[in-house]
Amino acid sequence: MVEFALENTNQPIGVSTYQVTRELPAPMQEELPSVEDLQEVIYKLRAKMETLRGNAPYDE
Repeated sequence: MVEFALENTNQPIGVSTYQVTRELPAPMQEELPSVEDLQEVIYKLRAKMETLRGNAPYDE
């Protein structure tokens, strides 16, 4: 209902806050892949791309 939300500009539409941290909360850490998992996927994708291009696989 944007029509009604913008009818009166004297009242706020919404308020939000956020906090920046260096570490994720434990429940989120458990749900996300580790750095090592992501690196493994990248290496596999690079190797697959090189195979499809006819080049030697990517090694590191």
